[in-house]
Amino acid sequence: MSDSLRLFIAFSVSSSLLRLPNGRRSALANVLRELSFCCPSVNPTVPDKLHVTLKFLGATPADRVAAIEQSLCEIASRTKSFEVTLRGLGVFPDVRRPAVCWAGFRDSEPLRTLAEAVENAISPLGFPRERRAFHPHVTLARIRAKPAEKLFELLAEHASTDFGTDHVSELRLMQYSWPQPGEYRTLQSWRLTD
Repeated sequence: MSDSLRLFIAFSVSSSLLRLPNGRRSALANVLRELSFCCPSVNPTVPDKLHVTLKFLGATPADRVAAIEQSLCEIASRTKSFEVTLRGLGVFPDVRRPAVCWAGFRDSEPLRTLAEAVENAISPLGFPRERRAFHPHVTLARIRAKPAEKLFELLAEHASTDFGTDHVSELRLMQYSWPQPGEYRTLQSWRLTD
C-alpha cells in the first residue's frame, strides 16, 4: 500500500435503474445515452460507475484507513437500509457555467442523515467538515467546455422526471485513481441493517 490513498465514501446506484423488467432501457439509461451524443464537450459517466458521494476524503495516509473502516462499520451497523427516488436533472455550478450534469433525489432527507452520520464519524479522525451544504446527486456527466443547446433541452425536458427508486443498502470506501477521471475501486463495503 502506498503512503497515501485518494479516498471517498459513497454508495453505488443499482443497475436496476438502468434496465426495465422487460429488458428495455430505462429513462435514466436513455438520458445517459443522449448525453453521450449531446456534444464532444460532454463526457457521460460509465453506467456501472454511477454512485452518490457522501464524503470526499482526498489524499489519506494509509495508516488512517483502518480507523476509517472501523467508523464506517459502526455507522452501517446502526443504520437501516432505505429507499430513495432519483428525480430531475441539474448542473453544477449553474446553467451559465455547467461543469457537471447530475440527477437529484425526490426526498433527500435519508441521504442527508446518512451523510451527517459519516461527517460526525470521520471529522474526529482529522477530516475537515464540509463547509457547503450536502447536495445528494448522481453525477451523470462532466462538461469540459460550453455545451451545445441540446444539453439545455435535455435539462428542461427532464427537470422533474422520476428515474426510479433505488434501495440504499451499503456504504463503500472507494479509492480514486488520479489522474484518470472515473477510475476507482471499492476498498471495503458494509451492509446497512435490514
